[in-house]
Amino acid sequence: MVISMLPDNSFLRRLPATLAPAGRIRLEALVFSSDVLSHAYCSLCELATRIGDANHSFTPRERVSLFSHAWTIVDQLNVIRQLFRAISGKTLGPNQSKFFKLSESARMMRNQMDHLSGLVNNLSTQKGARSPLFGALTYFLVEPKHMDAGSSSATTLGGSFVTVASGSVPEGKALFQLGNPMSRPIRPPVSQFILTAFDWSLDIDETLEALEVILTQAASDVEQSITRQCEVENARSGTEMATLLTPLPIGDFVLITDIEFQEPPSD
Repeated sequence: MVISMLPDNSFLRRLPATLAPAGRIRLEALVFSSDVLSHAYCSLCELATRIGDANHSFTPRERVSLFSHAWTIVDQLNVIRQLFRAISGKTLGPNQSKFFKLSESARMMRNQMDHLSGLVNNLSTQKGARSPLFGALTYFLVEPKHMDAGSSSATTLGGSFVTVASGSVPEGKALFQLGNPMSRPIRPPVSQFILTAFDWSLDIDETLEALEVILTQAASDVEQSITRQCEVENARSGTEMATLLTPLPIGDFVLITDIEFQEPPSD
């Protein structure tokens, strides 16, 4: 289960004030989007685990919560793709190319959702099987009943594929992708999330794994590049490295203002 793709002490979280503003904003946006994405994935896992197996009757709140988290992941993947293009330029390495290939469906889904109003006529006349209007979310759930309680280490004996749909389907024929529990790592209690929408499928787990690889590499590359630049400036001007690497004075902060009333406020 993804907690955070970037550790709390990542260099990308403490960018120096000397960094050019445009570059700093792109990198800050990259960190923010990856954090929002990580939170959405964790929330998706926690909710799917709490809801339980496929025999559960999903409430409207549970259903919209699942799809809210899934579509947040789609949104942030689309943002991250744009940021990486701007940061990396036209040349992509093999790890970046893998991420872009896996996340292409997120770009297409986001584009379709953005233009949903203009697509209504086409969608309303479609025939045959297609994905539910707002998607179908599939995941592999492993509950205690699927575990070998007698073994010294946790052994998975099985699990349940759960598919949740949101939105109407013409002619009652839904199109969605089921995973293969043997082809991908099983991470109890829940994993192998796949979102199908507008006839595109996004393997969320695999895409996030690819993203984590390039984020880790990006953090290392940025730190090395900026450190070298600061070393050059240190040799030129004599400015201390600690000063050159100092982050902006205002970053993540919390402001709490206490207010006392002489009389209770009126409603």
